[in-house]
Amino acid sequence: ALGALRFAHSPVPDLRSSCRLRHPALDPLFIAGMEVGTVVLWSRSDGEVPRGSMGIVKGGQAGLLKVGFPQGTWNFERSALTPLACGDFVLYSGNDEDIPRDNVGKVVGMKAAGMVTIQYAHDGFEVPYLTLRHIDEITAKREGLM
Repeated sequence: ALGALRFAHSPVPDLRSSCRLRHPALDPLFIAGMEVGTVVLWSRSDGEVPRGSMGIVKGGQAGLLKVGFPQGTWNFERSALTPLACGDFVLYSGNDEDIPRDNVGKVVGMKAAGMVTIQYAHDGFEVPYLTLRHIDEITAKREGLM
């Protein structure tokens, strides 16, 4: 499948350090508290981008962050965005038949260019953020996914 790496039947390599954000004072790519390339969730909704959509920070200015989503790129208030973090839960929506679509995975690592490492009960996969949908633990349990 396009862009997916599999860690078959073994834990994903320890990528905890890939989840740490760099300190803004030491990183010139840090803009309004989020680094360029950070995968973020949008907490609001409109006709083009649904609530909880994942995007990637592309830049920013004047208190706004420029974020790219599959539907396009727009400026957002920093307060409307939350960085995707290790421990967050996601559902896969891509086309790789080896990756479970009906099981909740846990984010265990993030790499450059929006690659996210997901751990399931028996497998781990590295996939592009565009193939994931964020789901909170309460919703996942209510829908019988956990």
